[in-house]
Amino acid sequence: MGIKVREKKLARGFSIYLDIYFEGKRWTETLFKILPGDDRKEKLRLAETIRRKKELEIYSEQFDLRKNRKNISSLYEFLDEYLANYDKKDINTMRASILYFKKFHTDIFLTEITPSLIENFYYFLEKTGLRGDTPRSYYRRFRKALNYGVKTRQLDGSVLAVARVKPRNLESNSTLKKEVLTEEEIMTLFMEPCRINEVKKAFLFSCYTGLGYAEVSDLQHSHISNGRLRIYRKKTGTEINLKLSTTALDLIKYRCHDIYVFGLINKRTKKAFSETNVNQIIQNWVKDAGINKKITYYCARHTFAVRLLKKGTDIKVVSDALGHKSLNNTYKYLNHVSYLKDNATSEL
Repeated sequence: MGIKVREKKLARGFSIYLDIYFEGKRWTETLFKILPGDDRKEKLRLAETIRRKKELEIYSEQFDLRKNRKNISSLYEFLDEYLANYDKKDINTMRASILYFKKFHTDIFLTEITPSLIENFYYFLEKTGLRGDTPRSYYRRFRKALNYGVKTRQLDGSVLAVARVKPRNLESNSTLKKEVLTEEEIMTLFMEPCRINEVKKAFLFSCYTGLGYAEVSDLQHSHISNGRLRIYRKKTGTEINLKLSTTALDLIKYRCHDIYVFGLINKRTKKAFSETNVNQIIQNWVKDAGINKKITYYCARHTFAVRLLKKGTDIKVVSDALGHKSLNNTYKYLNHVSYLKDNATSEL
């Protein structure tokens, strides 16, 4: 650690400040100015007194933090407390991330966190059959929790470096990770019976609209008027405003389930299907249709985007249709279309 009194020349006089270096970080703190007519020696003595006091404060805080580290909480307790106070929209992903970490490792003290532990957690996620999101997404949530611990001084500065460890194989957002259905496969699914017909129609509707399960499960008749669909995406709050195709309109022609377009209700329990339930139904249906792909509900959204791009639709139009806030989120579909083209031409 180093703390020095430094001067910066001004138009009139000097600015006196502290130049502080501690645990790999450097920052400055302005003290006061020395103007013409001031007692320069007296002010520099005052600056030195402040410097010694600051140095003592930092050393004291460092000592107290390390001395009591094991008494703050265990890692599990820290994560549970963080989750209990978490109020962001991605709380389900955050909760899943913490649950996966508990499957990966037993409880430890905060002082026992190491870079290899964090990196190995990512590799554990890569090898685990995840539901709902990617290893990178869960890893980032866990890292977010650790960063919060540093900001609130429950973890010391070295843990910030731990939280920033970037595993060698973090996947890029620039490529598509989930499967996409071809036009032939969509037609096959139209013909194949599904155990829950409402799930079948909702999924195929999403192949023509790009809606995710969160939007479809909440889709009401009031969201559709004069052949247009207008709804707000749950994840981002952005508007989706589409003119529906004849096929999409046919899929909802006879819908009359109260205010909702699709009756995604378990008749036995009288409760709404969770996305996990729906994904299992879809996977069985796809398997019965002879399609050898791992298809979840979200694949319908990917399929919709790729279908538009293959028809030559401008990427900005596709981005708007998906309700993306940024084109960066849409480029992965364009990359996928390029990948399909390269595969096709290379096999001629």
